[in-house]
Parts: sequence; structure tokens; C-alpha cells
Amino acid sequence: ALPHTAMRILFNLVLITALSMLRKGNVAVRITRSEKDLTLSVSANGGSIKWEAVQQSALKGEVAVDALEPKTAQLAFTAELIGQQKGRLETHLHDSSL
Repeated sequence: ALPHTAMRILFNLVLITALSMLRKGNVAVRITRSEKDLTLSVSANGGSIKWEAVQQSALKGEVAVDALEPKTAQLAFTAELIGQQKGRLETHLHDSSL
């Protein structure tokens, strides 16, 4: 079982990933635990991804609250949850043509 906040973060990351996919593909989740760390990994493959710079900024917590839009609010909320847990977020886009 995962802590409640970790489950919220994981759910949001899956939702963000799935909603950014333009065509069919797969979303994979990996959870790794050690004595001190919990790593949540969400990845997508097999489809096209629509990912804009403003979305990346929101997921990093770099968008002011009054500048949030429907497509960035969930991202900013997830960044806040991660920050509250003193977590770290990494994003990787492997195909620059997406």
C-alpha cells in the first residue's frame, strides 16, 4: 500500500500522461520502494503526445496561480503535491518530433 499523498500524485501523473496522448498508446506505471525512497514512474509509448512548454512550466510549479488555465491547473496541483512531500520530478521526452 502507498501513502495517500503518493497515490494522489501517482493518479495525477497517470491522468496527465493519458490526457496528453493524441492517439492510442500505452501508459505504464512503475513503483520502486527502498527504505528511504519511493519512486513513481509513469511513461507513455506507442502514440503521439501533445506537450507544450506551458504544460512543462506548470508541472515544474513555475506558473503563477492567476495565470493557470484548464490545461495547466492539474499540472500545477501535481507539482504542489510533489513539493509538499519534498519530492523531485523529472520529465523526459524521447522523440523531439512529438
